[in-house]
Amino acid sequence: MVVCTLSHLLCLLRNMSSLDATRAELGLVVLYLNKAEARDKICRAIQYGSKFISNGQPGTAQEVDRSTTLARKVFRLLKWVNDLHALISPPAKGTPLTLVLLGKSKNALLSTFLFLDQFVWLGRTGIVKNKEATDRVGRISLYCWMASSVCAGLVELGELKRLSRSMRKLVRELRDTDKYENEQYQNKMKQSDERLLALVKAAMDVVVAIGLLQLAPKKVTPRVTGAFGFITSLISCYQEWKCNAHVPCALSTFYSNFLPALRLKKSKFEECSRPSRINESTLEIIDLYCFNNGSPAVALKIETPN
Repeated sequence: MVVCTLSHLLCLLRNMSSLDATRAELGLVVLYLNKAEARDKICRAIQYGSKFISNGQPGTAQEVDRSTTLARKVFRLLKWVNDLHALISPPAKGTPLTLVLLGKSKNALLSTFLFLDQFVWLGRTGIVKNKEATDRVGRISLYCWMASSVCAGLVELGELKRLSRSMRKLVRELRDTDKYENEQYQNKMKQSDERLLALVKAAMDVVVAIGLLQLAPKKVTPRVTGAFGFITSLISCYQEWKCNAHVPCALSTFYSNFLPALRLKKSKFEECSRPSRINESTLEIIDLYCFNNGSPAVALKIETPN
């Protein structure tokens, strides 16, 4: 098995036939769709899109909304363990105590929401017959989700403030050079954009929670809830795509970013000076993931010449 960066893989794809390149591109899309989280976010977009169309009125759109809502709960079974793990994991070094507490509160609240949501699923499927208790647990879980979204928004605000401070410091150091050509400054700009997008999503999720709880039924109608939920679903799909696949819709976006290839040798990642020759017909993409430094990578199963 060979592990390489996505940019190196795409460099190899340039020398393939158009059919092989298309097959490889589709393989990356299939891997994305095989992620349970990605499928959940796609279903979420369908759910809130249907809610927007129905506006709370009986009909086909409302039935799609209800059935998709119930189907999504299956994707979230035992998902609360993820945030429980994040809750007990040590924070990143240098993170202010306030942001650490907010982040841990977000993890605790989101884990509670997902845990309680399992009991809501039991009630909605008829396994548990107590409708009143199911509705009560459902409202408590939604309050937990709303509170976790508030905490997430505050965390993003704090991180944006820290990032802005470090960018100003870097600009002072780069006074005599073009800051936009500096790789470190470009990375911070990308981080800032990602944080800002996450902040927008968290703020809109709070509105969605208010709509689901019917705390302001005159202002946050089912159509408003559906619209905000649909937008945040698209944002989540984009974030999941970027996190798990790091693959754009067109290969040309990556052609100018060739990174060194990495091969798996004696369980250690070692740099290769140039790509290995491969038999293109035997190339098989196994998985997509990220290195510890955040760089996207792929696992390839290939045959190399003797």
